[in-house]
Amino acid sequence: MSRYYIFLFLFILGFGLGVFFDNQGYMGLVLKEVKEEKILAEVTLGGENNNEIEEVSFKKETLPILSSPSFQDIILNINLAGATINLQTDRVVMEGNEEKKINPVLLNSNSSITCEGSNLVPQRGGIFISEINWMGSEESSDDEWIELKNTSQYEVDVTGWKLLNEDRDLNVVLSGVIKSRDLFLLERGGDETVLGMAADAIYTGALSNQGENIYLFDEHCNLIDEAKSLDGWQGGDKNNYKTMERSFSTLGWQTSINKGGTPGSDNNIVIVKNNSSGALSSVEIKSEVVLEGIVQNNVSNSLYISEIMAGSDLEAKDEFIEIYNPTSETIDLTGWSIKKKSSTGNESSLVASSRLEGLSIKPLSYFLIGNEGGYRGSVVLDANFATSNTLAYSNNGIVVYNQEDIKIYEVSWEEIPKNKSYENINGVWSVREVPDPQNSL
Repeated sequence: MSRYYIFLFLFILGFGLGVFFDNQGYMGLVLKEVKEEKILAEVTLGGENNNEIEEVSFKKETLPILSSPSFQDIILNINLAGATINLQTDRVVMEGNEEKKINPVLLNSNSSITCEGSNLVPQRGGIFISEINWMGSEESSDDEWIELKNTSQYEVDVTGWKLLNEDRDLNVVLSGVIKSRDLFLLERGGDETVLGMAADAIYTGALSNQGENIYLFDEHCNLIDEAKSLDGWQGGDKNNYKTMERSFSTLGWQTSINKGGTPGSDNNIVIVKNNSSGALSSVEIKSEVVLEGIVQNNVSNSLYISEIMAGSDLEAKDEFIEIYNPTSETIDLTGWSIKKKSSTGNESSLVASSRLEGLSIKPLSYFLIGNEGGYRGSVVLDANFATSNTLAYSNNGIVVYNQEDIKIYEVSWEEIPKNKSYENINGVWSVREVPDPQNSL
């Protein structure tokens, strides 16, 4: 299928929710799918007098249309720059090329002529809208992008799926496969929108800074997910170019910690303290299996951070990080390292690889790492980090890398209460009034 046909039909799909004709009824044509040499079209007829419709003006082109009450005989010719598409003869003809088959699909008068999500409840299964950059970048307000995530354990073919906004000026027909736990990046305008990151799809259509409703439909117009922000975006910071990202623990939205968001990477864990009680008002678990509450990723031996303390009244450096090995195998930490992450996204050393040399975590066991110059707990440390490498109470994070320098786990927080810790049990974070670290001994 030539790009000409794809662009032509995407243009037709994006134009409307239907074509209306004076008082003679209406006929709607929307693209259903473009796949190899097949064009699937959906046709809907309606109105009281649809025996004959002479023609309707479509932009600068004229579409002659004739129809019968039985909806069996439909003639639709589109002639643009030498390309003729005729649904009745089931042929596509372009000057200089051989004929190519198309497959029209006729729907009854009660069928919808396009996907409509305003009054539907999203099915929410494996594919989610995970992040939206609606404000652009410092370089250009046009540098917008949208990211999808497959949270399931299966790959999903999204060919024919649609990403639409309320006014349909954002109208993207997807193609391809999203692998299990993988991300799908849609960049506006071209592949240079996100530098250093290859786009999975390119789209046109700007997002309003005042808010949008965005809908994700499958090829059958089932509403899969939505981001309803017509009255104002539920996350994102225009002045600091922080994106709106999905919290997979609540399925709500939040503002990214990092400037520019995390295109092509999983969203940050954000721990938000309720100022009145100190309890957590929202938590996002950064995990490849976010919906199952299990911290995993693509490496065979997976571990996660189970408790964090950033200081006490007695000692600001009374800090520790507790790591848990949920697997049935011992994990060798030789070559591993842990870094801390600032609010601007910069990383610096917290636990050097030399301090983990020759150490390991037993199956179903904890591993305790503390500040060698300030840790005051009674539980013996398995490893320590330099006194000068301190954690911050607010706007800080921890990133764990394996021996191949692959990111295994990351957590970021807005604030950790002094004298308390944050504890992660089976993917659920909560404030622990009395810190209770454990080690591998």
